[in-house]
Amino acid sequence: MGIWLNYKNVVKRNCTNSQDTQQDLMYWRNNLFASTLIFLLPLCFIALLPSLYWIYKTHLLSVAVVDLLAVAVVIFIALVPGIKIITRKIIFMVNLYVFSFAILYFVGPSGSSLVYLLACTVFSTLIFPTVYGYWPAWGNCIICFLFGACIYFNFLPVSQQHKIELGEWIAVSMNLIFLSFLNVTLIPRLFKGLQSTINKQIQLQNELIQEKQALGDALKKLSQKNGELEQFSYIASHDLQEPLRMISGFLTQLKNKYDNKLDEKALQYIRFAVDGSQRMHRIIKDLLEYSRASKIDKEVELVDLNTLFVDVKGVFTKSIEECKAVITTDQLPVINTHRTLMEQVFQNLLGNGLKYCRTDEIPRIHVSAKDINTHWEFTFKDNGIGIEKEYFEKIFIIFQRLHHKNEYSGTGIGLAITKKIVEYLGGKIWVESDPDKGSIFYFTVLKKNNNTF
Repeated sequence: MGIWLNYKNVVKRNCTNSQDTQQDLMYWRNNLFASTLIFLLPLCFIALLPSLYWIYKTHLLSVAVVDLLAVAVVIFIALVPGIKIITRKIIFMVNLYVFSFAILYFVGPSGSSLVYLLACTVFSTLIFPTVYGYWPAWGNCIICFLFGACIYFNFLPVSQQHKIELGEWIAVSMNLIFLSFLNVTLIPRLFKGLQSTINKQIQLQNELIQEKQALGDALKKLSQKNGELEQFSYIASHDLQEPLRMISGFLTQLKNKYDNKLDEKALQYIRFAVDGSQRMHRIIKDLLEYSRASKIDKEVELVDLNTLFVDVKGVFTKSIEECKAVITTDQLPVINTHRTLMEQVFQNLLGNGLKYCRTDEIPRIHVSAKDINTHWEFTFKDNGIGIEKEYFEKIFIIFQRLHHKNEYSGTGIGLAITKKIVEYLGGKIWVESDPDKGSIFYFTVLKKNNNTF
């Protein structure tokens, strides 16, 4: 086994070019040539047996000598190092044609000799570049002409004379030449089509590499932008909020200390300034919350949404008691998700329903869920003031408010945060509503895996 492997490696090393790539047809031509030599050489020794039988029967050494020379040439081509591949191929094909002509000369135009000639044409077309495509066909023309001359001038061995007439040979050779030219015409076209396909594949691969590189550059820039955003978040949470607290604090101290010395107009200005600084503080806080909405460090976990909703209701205990709201829910699923994000979504939607309630009716909010194949779909239904259809999309845009701050508190960022979280969780959010009849908020969450209930 080791001898055979070493033999294969030697032939491969001699007859192929390590610099060729699979995208080039020359790689396949050379490998076909090497593979042919690997298996041809052992078969050549087997093919010597008929020559020995020929010597035994006729006592003529000519066929045996031709066979031995052909085998010696194959050994030389396959095992001798330091010869160019194209030179090996030329020697090999010349050897095949000489051998084919010898078979014709000594054995006659039998089926095997004609098959040798046709096989030489096909094989030569396969291993040589297209530019040499017609050489084997012309080689067959020359051999047919030489054999015809041998017939005409009676140069054939005595044993082969009178076995074939010149006219018969011309008919046979014309068929052989026709098939030869047909092969050298069709096979290069096939290779041309294959090379065109390979070139297109290479082009697509290069375009894909360029696209990946462009995507990598874009991701790198995005990472830099995210870093800048995080830096901004840090500045906003420390450097911006601290001056606002100082402004609000000193204005409050100014009011307390000089309350009796300032007129009503001055006190009103102070109230406006304090209120403005507090609203700015809330806006900065909400903006930070929005920027961090989909940034979560923990992995998904199995979350019982029934328990989570009870915790969320606890946050609004005071508001629920004040407006005597009725909060109901169906049985909610247990899902694999980010608990913190789901809690924030539930909190925003429940708080939204409590905030925008009607004064003439007890607030009623009902929460439900259903399985829709790849997602869970949740609904928050309320009987609040409702929303005009033209504002269905606007309410999910950051800082977009439909009411004045004196009517309803807030900065108009809660639903924008909710939308960002839901999209991060692989779902979408939308609303159906009628003014003075209430709203139904729908949102979906992608199932993380099959371990959902």
